[in-house]
Amino acid sequence: MNNEDIESLVKKYQEIQESLQNIVIEREQYKAQIKLLDSSKSAIQNSNGKIFKYIGNVLVETDKESAIKEIDESSELLQLRLSTIEKSYQELSKQEKELREKLNSYVKSNKQ
Repeated sequence: MNNEDIESLVKKYQEIQESLQNIVIEREQYKAQIKLLDSSKSAIQNSNGKIFKYIGNVLVETDKESAIKEIDESSELLQLRLSTIEKSYQELSKQEKELREKLNSYVKSNKQ
């Protein structure tokens, strides 16, 4: 391997690590949003009063069933997104491991 190949591998490795970090942040954001939706749903289910929601900057009254349905739909969409980024994370982790092994192998072979 020449220096350009090594530089290319190192650059690719760094890009993958950055992508993995971004995915971890995004994953945690999705999990937090799902948790918030779950607690909102629980609060609505245990509520006997009026239910309100924001539409833009306007607060409007809605019925319990509609509110729960909207929460379920939002939660389902977030779960799907979470599943998608989990797959991306797994694939990038695999690539990162392969590149790390190549780079470690190169470093070991040049030490000898």
